[in-house]
Amino acid sequence: MPQFDVAFFPSQIFWLIVSFIFLYLMTSHLILPMLHDIFQERDDAIQHHLDRAERLNKQAESLMMAYDAFLSAAEDEKTRLLQTTHDDIQRRLAMEEDKTDRAIRRRFSNFKQKMTTANRAIQKESNRAASQISEDLIRKFYTPQQGGNS
Repeated sequence: MPQFDVAFFPSQIFWLIVSFIFLYLMTSHLILPMLHDIFQERDDAIQHHLDRAERLNKQAESLMMAYDAFLSAAEDEKTRLLQTTHDDIQRRLAMEEDKTDRAIRRRFSNFKQKMTTANRAIQKESNRAASQISEDLIRKFYTPQQGGNS
């Protein structure tokens, strides 16, 4: 085998050194800078994505705070509207109750007057009827009888 022949060692060492220098120069000047650029781009892209994610997270937090504020304001408005509506209904109910009470009192007063008038009329009529009956009875029992036995 020629690679183990001592006569070919200097040539093999020369080509080994040339090949090593060539590969070293290729690696250090071409491959490593390319790898460095690739890793740098990758790190920049990752950092860009992290920055963007942080901005989006902050934006989401601010939107969430705005949403919470909106919900709180809506809840306050709902409470205010419910209270206003409740107060308005209570006021209207009180007005209707007063109106109904006045109407009932007026009708009761009219009814009471009619009952008093009817009662007086009945008393007058019963007094008149009692007087008439009394007179008729007195006339019948105390009047001298014509052609009687006395």
